[in-house]
Amino acid sequence: MDARNPEDDDLALTRLLREARWHDANADADRLARLHRRWTELRRTRHRARWMYATAAIAAGLVIGTGAVTWLTARARDGAAVARPEPSPAVAPEIARPRSTEPKTRPVAPEPMLAEDPAATRQEQAPAVVTAGRPPSLYERTLMAGRVRPKRQKAGSAARGLNDDKREQLILAMADDAEVPDSALPTGVTRRQEQSLATIVRQSAGERRIGAARLLSRVATARSLPVLARLSDDPETHEAAIAGLARLADAGHVAQLVDAEQDANLRRPLLATLLERGTEESVGLYLDFVRREETNGDALDAVGLVAAPPTDALIGFLRSSQSTTREAAAEAVARITEPDALERIAASTVGGVGRQEVLLALLMNPSPQAARLVQQARQDLYLLAAVQAAEHHLHELIDPPRR
Repeated sequence: MDARNPEDDDLALTRLLREARWHDANADADRLARLHRRWTELRRTRHRARWMYATAAIAAGLVIGTGAVTWLTARARDGAAVARPEPSPAVAPEIARPRSTEPKTRPVAPEPMLAEDPAATRQEQAPAVVTAGRPPSLYERTLMAGRVRPKRQKAGSAARGLNDDKREQLILAMADDAEVPDSALPTGVTRRQEQSLATIVRQSAGERRIGAARLLSRVATARSLPVLARLSDDPETHEAAIAGLARLADAGHVAQLVDAEQDANLRRPLLATLLERGTEESVGLYLDFVRREETNGDALDAVGLVAAPPTDALIGFLRSSQSTTREAAAEAVARITEPDALERIAASTVGGVGRQEVLLALLMNPSPQAARLVQQARQDLYLLAAVQAAEHHLHELIDPPRR
């Protein structure tokens, strides 16, 4: 057997070690270093966030504490005068003589013993006031402010609202005469004053109840609509409640009141309210009553109760696509006598739609200015045919043809 050469073995081992793939220790070291740095950064971030939250909480606590101390100090300063107990004027407090040679309080001069009237002497005698040896601390002022609250007077309570004396005067005045001017009524009536007035209406009887109901109807707000609705069901307070409902209810409810009202003297003011509001809804509801035969007279009489009829709204209905609506608006316009309103109505004859109804309203209007405007329209060749058609329509309304 041949002996192996040791040099060949060394060369083979060297070649084998060169061809082998060794694990890179530097890569593991870099990975561990990166993990260590990341872990350190995360710990620092969590530590920094914890300190930020703690700092914010401490700052918030300081702000709240400072605000509370400031508020309590202000309350204590405001209520110091009310919080200090005053001795009764009838019994003078006994002041113990101080032990020190310097008294802490000013000596009180003795009252004269000779007096003609002992009662007058007791009234004129001023109660002795014991001054504090030191100013109260913040803790003492805080406790005193929490126990004693100074009375606050509501702003404007003396100038506005309805106090008891004024309320009773107005109730008596309205019980005798319902026509009290608006200048005599209070402004800014509060909810409590309104509720107290409703309580008087509910618990009183006779003239006092009627006067209170009339006053509530004049000064009430929308929050008293349920009370006024209940009062309208009572015959004794029905008239007073209707005036308040007409002032506060919407147009639809006012129209329902007109349908349900049996007294023409109360129905006409309700119709005047619909016309006076001047909205398209309210004027449209008013013209519905003009078209109805049973309410036509009251609706037309209501025009005279309106100080400033809504001329623009009526002119708009004079141009309606429905002939019955145009005729109802013409009947209402025929009751308007204000010169400016008639001039604006006559100027609307330039348009095509509603021209005949405008001339019909002027023909039915008894004012001299309306007659003058109709005469001017007759002299206009552009309007002559429309005037003749309006006159023919008027004769048909006065004397309908027999069939």
